[in-house]
Amino acid sequence: MKRIVLFVSCFTLLGAGVAGFLLKKSPSPIYGALEPLGDQEKESGVAAYKAWLFEQRKNPATGTLSDVDVLEGRRQVMEARQRNASTNHRSLGVEWIHMGPTNIGGRTRAIAIDPANPSRMYAGSVSGGLFVSNDAGVSWEPHPQNPQFLSTLISSIVIAANGDIYFGTGEPWTGFFDGTSSFTHGFTGSGIYKSTDGGNTFDFLTATEPSPGVAGAADGIEWAYVNRIACHPTQANTLIAATNRGLKFSIDGGQSWNNASEGSTTLLGGATEAVFGPDGRAYAIYVDRFLRSTSTTAVDQFESPTSDLPSATAILRAVLAVAPSDPNKLFMYASGGGGGLLGVYRSVDAGVSWTQIASGGSDLFNPPGGQGNYNLPVVVSPSNPDRVYIGGQLDAWSWSASTGNWDQIAAAFGGDLFSKYVHPDHHWFAFHPTNPNIMFYGTDGGVTRTLNAQDQFPDWKNVNKGYSTFQAHGVAGGLLGEVMGGSQDNGTAYLDFSGNSPGEARQVLGGDGGQVEISKLRTGFQTAAFFDFAAGGGALRRSANFGNSYANMFDQNIDNNQNGVADNGAEFVEGDYLWEDYDRWFTFKDVLEVDGMVEYPAGSGNMVGLGDNVTFMGETFELSLETVERSRFFLCTNNGIWMTPEFLKNSSEGAPTWYKISGSYGLGNTTSVDVTADGDIAYVGTSSGNIWRISGLNDGIYQYIDYDGIPTTDPLWFPDSSNIVVENIGTIGGRVTGIDVDDNNDNLVVASRGGYGVATNVWRTTNGTSGSPTWTSISSTLPNIPAFDVMIDYYNSSHIYVATEFGVWSYDGSSWDQEVGLLGNVPVFEIRQAVVREPGCRATYIGTHGRGFFRSYNLVPLSLGCDFSLGAEGLGVNPTISSLAASIALFPNPARDMARVTFQLDKEVENLRLDVYDLTGKRVQTLFAGERFASGSFQRDLSTADLSNGTYLVVLEGSNARKSAKLVVMH
Repeated sequence: MKRIVLFVSCFTLLGAGVAGFLLKKSPSPIYGALEPLGDQEKESGVAAYKAWLFEQRKNPATGTLSDVDVLEGRRQVMEARQRNASTNHRSLGVEWIHMGPTNIGGRTRAIAIDPANPSRMYAGSVSGGLFVSNDAGVSWEPHPQNPQFLSTLISSIVIAANGDIYFGTGEPWTGFFDGTSSFTHGFTGSGIYKSTDGGNTFDFLTATEPSPGVAGAADGIEWAYVNRIACHPTQANTLIAATNRGLKFSIDGGQSWNNASEGSTTLLGGATEAVFGPDGRAYAIYVDRFLRSTSTTAVDQFESPTSDLPSATAILRAVLAVAPSDPNKLFMYASGGGGGLLGVYRSVDAGVSWTQIASGGSDLFNPPGGQGNYNLPVVVSPSNPDRVYIGGQLDAWSWSASTGNWDQIAAAFGGDLFSKYVHPDHHWFAFHPTNPNIMFYGTDGGVTRTLNAQDQFPDWKNVNKGYSTFQAHGVAGGLLGEVMGGSQDNGTAYLDFSGNSPGEARQVLGGDGGQVEISKLRTGFQTAAFFDFAAGGGALRRSANFGNSYANMFDQNIDNNQNGVADNGAEFVEGDYLWEDYDRWFTFKDVLEVDGMVEYPAGSGNMVGLGDNVTFMGETFELSLETVERSRFFLCTNNGIWMTPEFLKNSSEGAPTWYKISGSYGLGNTTSVDVTADGDIAYVGTSSGNIWRISGLNDGIYQYIDYDGIPTTDPLWFPDSSNIVVENIGTIGGRVTGIDVDDNNDNLVVASRGGYGVATNVWRTTNGTSGSPTWTSISSTLPNIPAFDVMIDYYNSSHIYVATEFGVWSYDGSSWDQEVGLLGNVPVFEIRQAVVREPGCRATYIGTHGRGFFRSYNLVPLSLGCDFSLGAEGLGVNPTISSLAASIALFPNPARDMARVTFQLDKEVENLRLDVYDLTGKRVQTLFAGERFASGSFQRDLSTADLSNGTYLVVLEGSNARKSAKLVVMH
């Protein structure tokens, strides 16, 4: 190894592009608006993700996660499907509408290109199923069979010599903790699927069904993880599979399988890699040892011909690549202890002997980072057998025998504007079958492509159009149907109809995203979260300008050291909830207009305005901005629950004031929370299975005082003496993953708990406000699978929905059925109903861990006349496009700190300008001037923080268009 060539770390933005290479290596990726993350921080985030997901999935009785429990749960899922089909039992009939994101991909471990038709491609999401492209990766569509596949966890895709297509399922590389001694159990798969008609339809290969495929089968699960499939280059029906229970081969196209042998020893242990050379010789990594077939024709006998490679005990994971143009050229890429680079090795004699071309232990050159068991791809150039490409955690590299140099070819910083950017966490390379300059790259961010792979420094571009494999952890719907949610490794996506296509979203916050909220009272206000690696906990952020910027919303009461994380810490995906008084807002919101009046009670002829006293739902108060815009935000932490009544407080006035409403009570790790419609009672679930009721919130005294009762700047707060009552009202065992209270009945509460092997994973009480609520399991026919969230239907309280590791299931009052639709078995982490335009109109939203966001409203009574259309021209604009040359809308209006200006142009406008005038005619602000705009919809953000209270005119004016709108500013 002669030298390492790296990019330049300083580069200059030129227009929409980036010029210059990196002068030195930068080990940090850019995640949206967040600070770059270092190697150790990124590694700790992966560990936190594993630990959190294990808590969601472990059997609460055993404290462990076993493949036996997983496969038994999956068997029950299929049994329920078959039972309901045979008895003509029908689900409630939810019709899911996919929303997106259609431009943000998720974790991708497999890509295959049809050699007979290179425009036809396949990509495998590890939880979103199979995707197909018919235009060489320019755009993608989900395979129509995805809802029917038993597993959507795709780990390997290969195409045989006769065009048959195979994909394997199960993902061990995530290595989720099983509760015993090590990170061992990932996402368990369901064997291999095969297509014989060019990928139009796939059939399950029954010989690869994992056991226990039937109840009571023994442990020792075969086919739980198909780590790799390889097809012989000329013998179409000959293939090998590296699985968790052996190196297996088939000579009849996967109809039957046997374990290969090494001498007299049958290979029954874990195999992680399998490849064929162009001459038909097979290679494998078996129990971390290199093996090769004894000949180019045998796939049943293997040998270990060399001692030039590291010992199996030194290898954490190893992958192989054979040169397509030279069967003797072979490379092995290995990680070692701690997940860092162990070495890269080259053989020129088909694996008989090896030479090390890169060694580990260097801070400068360590492509796997600390995640060598998670991200470790390798491939050899099809046109140059002496050039190899490797990826890893943050960087990708290439080595050529002609120079002996390692060149950095990609890095995880600079974002999409930088031509060398590739999303962190790399998993797979795939070369075009006839053009060696075209290569595709599968990462945690989906699919990336280069058109100059043979250059020393290739250029990269994301090609995720339609590749909707976003792995959401949460979801929230906005007043006009907009949607957002956080995800694994792809930040928080906000789909607000401002993109080039209806499903395109923008990343508003980076890192590993969590749950989110969008205010319906003031739609520019929203929250997002991410896992803060340095602080070791979930970090909550608030935006007051439609996600254009976020800021810490914690005061020193909840975050004494002001590091952005609650002092007691919060989970990888923290639980939170925004309560808003919809009834009050929609009744009195018009009084916030200048000289605004509302007839109240309706039909009485009595007009009320700001400053008037009204009695509404038994409470008398004076109409003001604060009393009309009533909200509370609740946050679950590792030691109780916090609340702020100042969520809509102006950001210019500082952080909201927080109160620990659980007080000194030992709630422990709180995981979920929901609030009654009137805001008076919060129901809280914990990781230990307890459910708490915190009541009296409407009469709470929210003021910090000292011990003698005098207000002070050095405050304490005593919830016990603030009219708030904290009570433990029951336990359901295990972890409370979700909780929901009926918006029409404070006594009706449901709770879900996670874990496999759980026969009682949904509970309900009908007397939640009583002294001793009674909790009853309503799980009945629901399979023993993790329930991640639960929801009571706003329109029919006997209908209950649960988000599970196998899609969404509905309860009709007696039994459960899977709402398959477009979903199938895709994991769903959050389900909720959200107000759309009017408080009585609510759509159901789900955040899936592999297919992004969906919504449904087909079960809403038609008699309500709800408008569920999406504001395609932007927030605040009526879906009907104006026939004028220009139209303009402002939202929110009245505004405090920020208003979004949305304008629609029906034709091109020259010299367009946008100004703000006060009522004296004085121009007080110019957003832009002298610009040319094509026809279409556009948005700009108008800062109102420095404008005095009053009425203004926002004027859009150009050479052939003029339009104005009134804006009210009310701080």
